[in-house]
Amino acid sequence: VLVSKGHLAEALTAYRGSAAIFDRLAKAEPGDAKWSHNLGVALEKVGIVLMSQGDLAGALAAYQARRDIVSRLTAADPNNNLWNRDLAVAASKIADVLVAEGKLGEALAAYREALAISERLAKDEPDNSGAQHDLSVFELYIGDVLATQGSLPEALAAYGDGLAIAKRLVKSDPDAADWRHDLTVFDERIGNVLTAQGKLDEALSSYQESLDIRTNLAKANPNNAGWQRELSVAYAKIGEVMIAQQKLPEALQSFRAGLAITQKLSETDQGNTDWQRDLAVTDAQIGDVLIAQHQPAEALKSYRDSWAMFDRLIKSDPNNEGWQRDYSITYQKVGDALMGQQDLAGALQAYQAALAIQERLLQRAPENTLWQRDMSVSDQKIGNVLVAEGNLPQGIASYREDLAIAERLAATEPDDPDAQRDLAASHDKLASALKTAGQTEEARAQLVAGREIVARLAAQNPASPRWQGMLAELDKALAAFDTPASGATK
Repeated sequence: VLVSKGHLAEALTAYRGSAAIFDRLAKAEPGDAKWSHNLGVALEKVGIVLMSQGDLAGALAAYQARRDIVSRLTAADPNNNLWNRDLAVAASKIADVLVAEGKLGEALAAYREALAISERLAKDEPDNSGAQHDLSVFELYIGDVLATQGSLPEALAAYGDGLAIAKRLVKSDPDAADWRHDLTVFDERIGNVLTAQGKLDEALSSYQESLDIRTNLAKANPNNAGWQRELSVAYAKIGEVMIAQQKLPEALQSFRAGLAITQKLSETDQGNTDWQRDLAVTDAQIGDVLIAQHQPAEALKSYRDSWAMFDRLIKSDPNNEGWQRDYSITYQKVGDALMGQQDLAGALQAYQAALAIQERLLQRAPENTLWQRDMSVSDQKIGNVLVAEGNLPQGIASYREDLAIAERLAATEPDDPDAQRDLAASHDKLASALKTAGQTEEARAQLVAGREIVARLAAQNPASPRWQGMLAELDKALAAFDTPASGATK
């Protein structure tokens, strides 16, 4: 009850009190397994509260103590499926903390330990839907870690295994809404991987399957706000693929369908910050489509709606770093729309506001590569405005700031094609400005450096139109160096 009301400190005190009681009982009656089991359950609840409070070290200690207890119980009674399931859950909880700590390799090992235990349990009880469901959940978690690590084929295999289990559960009980909901989760994850692999048609198919099921679930359960929100997310996923496929009217229709759902949700609870953020994000996505449709005035309105929402969110929680980052990205988008209207002064002001936020974020976490990239993008956009204003010296200086960050990120993540692509684009931007300034020798050197990066990517991915197209552009620029550079952007 205390946790559901947000009273975490009081809940933690209660759970620790419960754990202390069961610890005394377990010591007084070491032969009675129920006291040890109850102690483990109490420790798990302690860990859950500590995770919610951001105390990862404390949560990990609680979960490890829970695992130690269950390990002793299973050693004494290896055929007890309840103890074995508890052991799998304990391993999974430990993995959750390791993911939060960024220790993905260790987390993957812990999730696989949980999966191995669950596989044995599911084999022992093939008709136990709970055991089968556990299997699918651990496949999901494993897939999430692998996707974060960039191991996309392996992630796709894990999600595929989980989806197959979820389909069997639905077949066994077609009316079980929770089982059908699980299908949508796997379909969405598979769509995410396929999108990252550039397999847009297949991704769209997965997202559409998720949308169809979520539509039916939402209709059958109109008061389930969580499922309504997930339906809006499904529309957004389809919209993102449509943008990538240059199907802009369809993308706009999909984003607006999702926005309508989110607006209804936010009207029911205007204090729900998750829904408020969803509104802001969708407004920005609609703006992206309008920019691509060469409608900067309409896009600017959407971006400003997004900006206003993030402004309100940040005032309610100034320390929320995620919202601060969202705020900075929205400033960038406002700047893009103003650039489309030839309002260079307004665009420069927006980009500089974005840069200021990103600088403050990086003061808190200088090693955060995502924020570093955001800052490099702002530097490049500022350079674009300055060059357009004819201020080549300052424009070149901004491009050099961008390039310096891009070089660090590419060195840190040598196997990340996007980081390498960003570096090539930074070289190209700087080359263009240097050439305009008459510094042709360095301009050509920058162009060659960018071309070498793209050539490696094209060689590694000979069937990729993305890299082959970039390489053709750079080759053309080098072959006719007296023509404007391609002006690739991030």
